[in-house]
Amino acid sequence: CLRIGLITCLRILCDSVFYRIMRFMSKPLMTTAIYLCLAATLCAQSVPKTYGDVAYDQYERTVLDFWQAEGEGPRPLVVHIHGGGWVNGNKGLATPEYFLNSGISVATINYRLTGTDPLPAPVHDAARAIQFLRYKAAEWNIDKNNVVVFGESAGGCSSVWIACHDDLANPNSADPVERESSRVQGAAGVQAQVTIDPILLEEWLGLYGRHGMIFAAVGETDWDIMLANYSTHEPTFEEFSPINHLSVDDPPMYLTYNADLTLPATSYGAAIHHGVFGIKFQEQSELIGHDQVHLAIAAPYVTTEYSSANDFLTKILLAPPNLIVGGSFESPAVGGVQQELRALDGNLPGWDIAGDSTSLGGVTRINGWFGITATDGSQVLSLQSNSYGGGQAGVITRTFATEVGVHYMLSFDYSALVQSGTATNTSITYDLGGADQTAAFTTAGVVSPWATETYVFTATSISTTLSIEGDYLGQWNGPLIDSVSVARTVLVPDNLMDNGSVAATALGGVQQELTTSADASLPGWDIADIPAAPSAGGVTVLNGWFGVIGSEGAQALSLQSNSFGGGVGGTISQTFATVVGAQYELAFDYCTLDGSDPGQATSITYDLGGADQTLAFNTGSTTVSPWSAETYVFTATATSTTLSIEGDHLGQWRGPLIDNVSVIRTDNLLMNGSFELTDIADVSFSEQATGSGAVTGWAVDAGGVILDDNRFGTASDGDQHLDLQSPSFGGGNAGIISQSFATEVGHFYSLSFDYSAISSTASMTVTYDVGGADQTVTFSNPSGQTWATETFIFKASSTSTTLTIEGDFLGSIAGPAIDNVSVTETVRNFNAWAAGETFANTFVDTLPGSNPDSDGLDNLLEFAFGSDPTVSDGGSISYGSGVTPGLPLPVLESITANGVDFRAVFARRKDWASVGLTYTVQFSHDLTEWVDSTETPTVLEDGSGDIDAVSVESPLAGDEPAQFFRLIVSQAP
Repeated sequence: CLRIGLITCLRILCDSVFYRIMRFMSKPLMTTAIYLCLAATLCAQSVPKTYGDVAYDQYERTVLDFWQAEGEGPRPLVVHIHGGGWVNGNKGLATPEYFLNSGISVATINYRLTGTDPLPAPVHDAARAIQFLRYKAAEWNIDKNNVVVFGESAGGCSSVWIACHDDLANPNSADPVERESSRVQGAAGVQAQVTIDPILLEEWLGLYGRHGMIFAAVGETDWDIMLANYSTHEPTFEEFSPINHLSVDDPPMYLTYNADLTLPATSYGAAIHHGVFGIKFQEQSELIGHDQVHLAIAAPYVTTEYSSANDFLTKILLAPPNLIVGGSFESPAVGGVQQELRALDGNLPGWDIAGDSTSLGGVTRINGWFGITATDGSQVLSLQSNSYGGGQAGVITRTFATEVGVHYMLSFDYSALVQSGTATNTSITYDLGGADQTAAFTTAGVVSPWATETYVFTATSISTTLSIEGDYLGQWNGPLIDSVSVARTVLVPDNLMDNGSVAATALGGVQQELTTSADASLPGWDIADIPAAPSAGGVTVLNGWFGVIGSEGAQALSLQSNSFGGGVGGTISQTFATVVGAQYELAFDYCTLDGSDPGQATSITYDLGGADQTLAFNTGSTTVSPWSAETYVFTATATSTTLSIEGDHLGQWRGPLIDNVSVIRTDNLLMNGSFELTDIADVSFSEQATGSGAVTGWAVDAGGVILDDNRFGTASDGDQHLDLQSPSFGGGNAGIISQSFATEVGHFYSLSFDYSAISSTASMTVTYDVGGADQTVTFSNPSGQTWATETFIFKASSTSTTLTIEGDFLGSIAGPAIDNVSVTETVRNFNAWAAGETFANTFVDTLPGSNPDSDGLDNLLEFAFGSDPTVSDGGSISYGSGVTPGLPLPVLESITANGVDFRAVFARRKDWASVGLTYTVQFSHDLTEWVDSTETPTVLEDGSGDIDAVSVESPLAGDEPAQFFRLIVSQAP
């Protein structure tokens, strides 16, 4: 099959030849035959069709082919319409697998041609094919609410027309196909015409705009004859020119053209595919406030982030849909530069304006007023109205469907209009059925720069209502919003802290001092009294005071108060639920307010039920030092944990500040081990080059990698996994990723990850390293993708350990994939033996009491006493010749000639203390009563490896000498 670039060149050649044929021949059938000889090479599909030549109407050419994609639930659909000037061409798509591999079903259609059936036949046939495919939705597993269409040249014109035209559905029709919608969720046109009006074509393109496609469309054989009958054909030209139907509620569209923008056009082929079509269409889109045309021609006419039409269509189909209708406030268009709207007038589609219908609750839709530029489209919403607000800010609400327990992300852009230009504190309050959230900010100039607020929430009902309320600052003054969206998002760890942004309920100005526990103005937190001075211990919420701006939102907390502090720092605390034994991470941002003595030592002390932790730092060289971040990992020891944070008072108003406090559960020391962060569209992929930061938490050190959401394989954990190669960026080399994490010297950790093969049955490897020798796992998946798990125990030799993982490049997208990568501190007394300096890492079975080499010695015994677990007979490790034979297994020896006194002799790891082992020796004369030895073991001989021979004398003597002893080895928690 020819790829898209060659197809495009071929079609330009065909159109040029076609014009000459049509200009001088009057037999349409012969014309069609000649054109098909040129265009028939367009495609021979590489994937078998699910259904071929299915009739969607009564005519010979109204047939389609369909490929059904695999996947859970109804699948999205892309419909392809072939080109050929509406007079030639045939259904076919070179690479349906591009979409099928992403779980998108594909259809490609034929339609009646204008040589025998002029307009509206070819375009109406294409629209009916859309309706027919929706009619077959249940049978063919199609998501009828997720359909896009695309085509080249005339097929592109039909595609854009379908996207722009009103719905052709007739709910009262006797034909069930006609009852289905013809509307689509997106369209792409490759060199698509947006008008077929011959007058406009000559005006835009010059004489070469007189292309044969245009007069053939209305059944004429000559341009001049067509012009002579223009009045007859004008309604048809108007109806089937997509640009005449474009409106603000139309879906996004992608248009791409050749880079040559020479005008007048230099040939018929160049004219009929000229980029001026896209430029004019985008101008109209912006003029009416649609502003969803993605244009790809040449600079400066590149207004898209999509790499191709296929990329656009895939992402449109697979991206989480925005649940908010009218979030850009584009419809209806403002008649001027601003339009005030009052409650209950129904003139803000998708939203309700709270208040009564006469005075309170107004908002204003703005288009360019006071120089305001929208972030999405051309219009924005001001959350107040001078005429209808009654001196109050406006409130808008919107209810949308949600799934209980599913995470969603709200996002909106915000700014402010302040006519005086004076910096003013203001806010936007929003609610999603829980506690109010506030975006507080300070205005700047007449129109503040746009910023973005995001908020992740978990739905608790099958419908959720979003309300957004502004802050009224006076006539026409107040916050603006634009581009409001709510979409499903990846599962994120929940912050267990209430009000982690330490915002007061109501901040009266730029600062507000809060007293001790009697003050409830800091929701979620208790402010501690100092026992010796009940009035001591206040804190201060700051919003812009001394230039303090929070690290999250506008507000921050100073851990002291001049009025209530009594000369000491304030302490705040909060109790939250935890799971015993689970690991959590505390994080908070900190800085200082102190300009009088730069470099002065200060601190923040925090506690989570164990030993106090102290964060010591110095004041900055400016009044407010830059924000820094503190993190601390702890293990919960109770079902509830209390966090307390205490500041250091440096004098009046001087001391540490905090913000953005969070506690999340995190047993895994690695960030984003399942590669779910940086969420990509369902059933899609995203290639990342060396140096990319898109694989959140990981560095891409060499080669390229692919974030994969079930595109080339299925994840073992979550929705996404990582392919350790990239055809675009790898340069034939496999990808290497790395991540550093905190460890404790001498402690043991377990690395685990899942691995599988992608697009290859050949043998391949994954190589990994955690600071020692490289480890390699070799595998293949001859029967299709199969996930397996690799585990490796290692001992940390530094306070920071770096994990690197390297793939094996087998070509194109073939190679290994990984998922579910974790590093956790392991239970050392049972499985850390495998990582000892002497022992090889050859066993997977490390459960308590296990005996993987079948020598009768379990893991603890082999680890603690030095028997080699890689040798099935126990394989004693030598540590010298002067010790009783049989060691390192423990023995009881006589130490006196008469055998009255005894000692226990056993092997002990040299690093027993650093790895947390405790050896307890007990003696007995009859196995019924045991006596602990309190003696410090004596080293008999310094072993050459990891083991010492040690002895402990029995405390039993006289009439009850020791006859037995036992050794208990335990590991501290």
